[in-house]
Amino acid sequence: MSCEQSKRNSSMELLRIIAMLCIVVSHFCVHGGFDLEPVQFSFNKLLIQWGRLGNLGVDIFIIITGYFLSEKGTKLKQLCNLFTQVWFYSITIFIVFSIFFPKKHLLMSY
Repeated sequence: MSCEQSKRNSSMELLRIIAMLCIVVSHFCVHGGFDLEPVQFSFNKLLIQWGRLGNLGVDIFIIITGYFLSEKGTKLKQLCNLFTQVWFYSITIFIVFSIFFPKKHLLMSY
């Protein structure tokens, strides 16, 4: 166990919670099956407008992740590991789709 103990930043935790709530509200509004009524203002229209909060929540998560990763630092071994994983899954998916869908063309001509 290391002597240095990282302190939790409660403001970042609160921002994460708000971002999660924005994403959950967005999913509820977008996939909740609400219909627009022909009236000027309704609860359904308000929920549909709140559906845009998901984009904000995702953006907040990306910024928080970038902030914490910028402090961590990267190693060449981690980058090589990531590169290897990306190539492995790309080639595996290509082979699986080539076997199960051999007559589908990769590039569609219009």
